[in-house]
Amino acid sequence: MQLSEGDTELSRRAEKESQQQSYRVLGSCCICGQSGATISCCGRHCDLSFHLPRAKQGGCVTQFHRPFSSYCPAHSPQQAVEVTPEPGTQCLICLEPVEDRKTFHTLVCPACKTAWFHRDCIQVGVVLSPRGAQQGLSSTRASLVLLVSFLQGQALHAGLLSLQCPLCRNDDTFLGDMFTMGIQIPFRPPSWEGINAFNELGDS
Repeated sequence: MQLSEGDTELSRRAEKESQQQSYRVLGSCCICGQSGATISCCGRHCDLSFHLPRAKQGGCVTQFHRPFSSYCPAHSPQQAVEVTPEPGTQCLICLEPVEDRKTFHTLVCPACKTAWFHRDCIQVGVVLSPRGAQQGLSSTRASLVLLVSFLQGQALHAGLLSLQCPLCRNDDTFLGDMFTMGIQIPFRPPSWEGINAFNELGDS
């Protein structure tokens, strides 16, 4: 017998609920199903747990500020700002397309509502060495490469004292929203103040 689209959706939901119930009973990770999950969801009446390394993979949010709450995908906080990106909108940091709405992986600045970026771009990234960035590049090009590299992983490199929206430069509203959405922001000065990252650019 062929199920209708509605029956198929109900069947999927029942299967998912059954799977989550087994995770609750066994104390298993709601993402990978393996035992040893020690991070519990703080959602009301939610008994789901997950492994911290699996959090991003499954869309779980762990907030890196007191009281250090964690949430499963069903109870993860959502950005309150009501806005959707224009067709063809790119991530302000990596210049790759973003999704057509706010999601776990696609965030927007709550202040200007026009700066869209990927979660990974605002959280993590690779910083090129100044010498490597200069090879075969003019001083101007090298500066641009370094700037983009520092913007990738902006939260980790800027730290609490310098993190702000890459477009409108708002800090208070932007910081609060990023904390809520589970972006890890170290409490320290920006990394570029301690490694003299741009010194070699003046020697070319």
